[in-house]
Amino acid sequence: MATAITGLRRAPSSAGEGTTFDGSRSQFRVGGAKKVSDLLHALSFVKASPAQGTGPSSTALPFVLGTTIQRLLDPPGRPLAYNNLFPPTTTVGAALDSNAFSMARIAMLTDTLKIDSAVTPMGTSQNPSDWLVQSAAFSVVRALDFAIAQGTGGETPVPYFAGLSALSAGRSEAEGTLGSTFERAVRTLLVQITPNGGGAGEGVHCLIGGPTVLRMLMATNTGQTGTSGWRTDARTGLLVYHYMGIPFYRTEVPVGGDPTTTSLYAANLGDTGLQLVHAYGTANSFGIEADELPITAGTASRAYTVHGAWALQLWEKEAIFEMKEIVVTASNV
Repeated sequence: MATAITGLRRAPSSAGEGTTFDGSRSQFRVGGAKKVSDLLHALSFVKASPAQGTGPSSTALPFVLGTTIQRLLDPPGRPLAYNNLFPPTTTVGAALDSNAFSMARIAMLTDTLKIDSAVTPMGTSQNPSDWLVQSAAFSVVRALDFAIAQGTGGETPVPYFAGLSALSAGRSEAEGTLGSTFERAVRTLLVQITPNGGGAGEGVHCLIGGPTVLRMLMATNTGQTGTSGWRTDARTGLLVYHYMGIPFYRTEVPVGGDPTTTSLYAANLGDTGLQLVHAYGTANSFGIEADELPITAGTASRAYTVHGAWALQLWEKEAIFEMKEIVVTASNV
């Protein structure tokens, strides 16, 4: 017979106790399916009511312009007075110099035998329906991560939405054009972020890139002094690297070419900056929903579709800038 141990207690750390898990519980899952990029944690999620797609196989989900999301027209010149009660509005498409934008569907289908689900408690790791849905949701989030970093909208068989590089069209310059050294180029990059939606003009909220360019920032003199370093980020609560006090959010920005090159983005994440629009779910679920399909009588199987629809949206072009063609060498990382 086991004897209880009394009088002993873990001393709390001055920085706060870490999260403790009971791995013997049936609900325990390694990682909790929460492994997503820094950037996806940092983006603001905007809920929208999109139009229905053209069919069950449709991967694009068009917005109803003028009825779901609107943006205030910039008042012309410097008016003496501006009516805040009845401001003029225009559709997002016109405000962004385009006709419309679509939300990309990303989904996975998973199924299991109904009897297997019936004999195990729901909400536990033993229940096949539960862990299969969790795994499918994890895969959808990974696909969403990739779409943000590298999506062009023309992928096959799954067309994603326009990602960071596509949104930066017309707002990008090569490293050598922005400055004679990498540090000079980064300083020039930081001052390119000037959206006006929050008042007289906002600034940069973050830097976005992959591990390679992060190592380059850490190797600079600026990246090792002053307010640079690893600390808890106020926006996400994650431990991330800060360059001159500005958080660096990692995501799958591609590295390739000859010579090897990559990109670094500066972005504003405010009210008129870079945001992720979603049609389903909630911000807490990253815009993902799981719907059960009718049971197939022949096999008595239970099927679920884990899905979402998203669009990476930039409300003002001045909210993002890309420094591209950053040459990566053994000496600068």
